[in-house]
Amino acid sequence: FFFSSRRRHTRSSLVSWARRCVQETGGQPTNEEKKKAKEEDKLKDKPKEETKATNYTPAQIGQENENELYTKQVPAYPGEGDQILEATQGEHAAVDKTVGVVIAPTNPPEINSKAPNVNYLPHYVYGYRGFDCRQNLFFSDEGKVIYHMAAMGIILDPVANTQQFFGGKAFEVRGSNQHNTDIICLSVSQDGKMAATGDLGNSPNLFIWKTADGSLIKTCKPNGKKMKGIKCCGFSNDGNLVAFVDKSDAFTVYVYSISEQKVIWSEASGNKEVYAISWSKKKDEHIFATCGDKHIILWDFDKKAKTPSTEGADNTYLCATFDDKGICLSLIHI
Repeated sequence: FFFSSRRRHTRSSLVSWARRCVQETGGQPTNEEKKKAKEEDKLKDKPKEETKATNYTPAQIGQENENELYTKQVPAYPGEGDQILEATQGEHAAVDKTVGVVIAPTNPPEINSKAPNVNYLPHYVYGYRGFDCRQNLFFSDEGKVIYHMAAMGIILDPVANTQQFFGGKAFEVRGSNQHNTDIICLSVSQDGKMAATGDLGNSPNLFIWKTADGSLIKTCKPNGKKMKGIKCCGFSNDGNLVAFVDKSDAFTVYVYSISEQKVIWSEASGNKEVYAISWSKKKDEHIFATCGDKHIILWDFDKKAKTPSTEGADNTYLCATFDDKGICLSLIHI
């Protein structure tokens, strides 16, 4: 069967309907049935919502330019309780569904835009940063767990399950006595009494603080260029020197003296990323190692010299440490 029509979808629906009639009755549809089907299709084609435009003068809607006309497009059949909002020419008005549902409070207090005169203090910090940091979890001399999260150094008492902090004060009162950006490296001295933490930024900070209560000992602000942050750090065996590596393209190594309160040596390690740094535990020896992407380097602070290792140059060194005899141990990724 084929019924001619001006609309493709109407013709298609009539054909389907006619085939269904033939299957059910075994004959052709009557003229009355055809007419009823066309009326049903017209109802389907009718738009659910029509719009009407009304022109308003600028004075009516509070505009300054008296020569312009503005048009409000309003739904012809708004829902019950809907509020029609004004719209300028070329825009459609929005229907506010909150009218009649959200009710303003009676006698509300005056709005006070001033900040409250209070400061917060952290009580407990959840989480540990490990996804982009290495060798950043230690025990103090008192058996407390030392680690970091966000811009805070954390001292956790595992028995009482309480915490103390280095940093964490309100941003307005931080100043130069705590980290203003995320900490990305941490080290604890051999005796477990001091911690050093370095943060992100082109002008990063290295803070040295007590593991007993988080109080500040020294602040180191190196003057390197485009440092991007302090990648890793470590204490010498005697606790007076802190070596650290920045995140610059040259991965520069710095040595800071706590007694002299300044950086006393710096040198670029190369263009390969450094993952970790560790000092020798041998008494009176000032040798440390840096390792990372396909390299490991031994640094002699007293001689101001570095010795790259030629063995396993194709392997990535994930971490390094020393024993009390001065032997360097490293884990490699083959």
